[in-house]
Amino acid sequence: MAWPIDWTVNDQEWPAVTSVQAFQKAVNERAQALGLAAPITLKAVGDDVHDYAWIAELQQWVEDNLTSFVVSHFGGAPFAAGYYQGSASIYFYANLAAVFGATALATVTWRAYTTHPDDAGADQGRKIQAGDIIGPWHFEDLQAILNVMVCTAEICTWTHEEPEGNWRQGTDEGATAALAQAATETDWDGNAAGEVPWPPMALANVADMGANWQGRLDRVSKYMRGTFPNPCKRDIDWYVIGFPLDVWVANGDWPDGYAAESYSLLVTDAGVADATAESSITFGPHPIADGDKPSWDAGADDVSYGWQLDRGGPGDPNSTAVLRWDVTDGFEYQ
Repeated sequence: MAWPIDWTVNDQEWPAVTSVQAFQKAVNERAQALGLAAPITLKAVGDDVHDYAWIAELQQWVEDNLTSFVVSHFGGAPFAAGYYQGSASIYFYANLAAVFGATALATVTWRAYTTHPDDAGADQGRKIQAGDIIGPWHFEDLQAILNVMVCTAEICTWTHEEPEGNWRQGTDEGATAALAQAATETDWDGNAAGEVPWPPMALANVADMGANWQGRLDRVSKYMRGTFPNPCKRDIDWYVIGFPLDVWVANGDWPDGYAAESYSLLVTDAGVADATAESSITFGPHPIADGDKPSWDAGADDVSYGWQLDRGGPGDPNSTAVLRWDVTDGFEYQ
């Protein structure tokens, strides 16, 4: 459902309770997307809507919570899904000016007037307060601001479950690098997939040990999992940051568009209206089979080829899900 009034073209119906409730419900659904209880008590027929306090309450909630929303618009236009692919960070709104900057409005803060602008009143540039005129600028500001507060983000964890077979390794020695590689591949083929708590990785290495060469193949696959608020439908962009070993080699698991130590989009997960709170995706083959062995690079020996998530535990932003609520059946007011 869209807003009942487009405040850029219609400013005549704000005293209607349905119009007032639209702004209150819009704030409540954004609070619920953050996992918070709905903070606003809805106005009812007969309540005083001409008092400034209900508008001040909405403005204050925005200011108190805007840093929990991911930057998702520029000039009022939304970013595409997967926008943070290749970015070094997932950015949150830093302050009120940043949120206004994401809208199409030509202001960096709330508009407020003690004298109507038609009577040469000057914009006070602040939240509404006692003595101010309630006017369409308040609702245009709120609508534009809430329209760009539509994406949140959650840190994810990596998990595995028995009998998943999320790890496989091969290791052996040889008189030359080539013989060590061949022996290591044979060892890989003879090993069953096991379980380790490590973050995902894919590694191929043959090292000069002096008297001989030693090969190593390692692959770890995991579930990327998060528990997210689910008051309505939301799509999820699953991102990770991979770190190269000596030489970056995708080794089959990594998504296209890898940039060193930047966010890579694993997948966009289209939500459903009755999504459960817990969501997860798999990263890498499960269980790991013979043909999933990491590939040796054609370059120099005595170098590790591949990648790893050397972080990814609780509280680490290198494994992040961006939840987009501005989708069909998502936020009611957007």
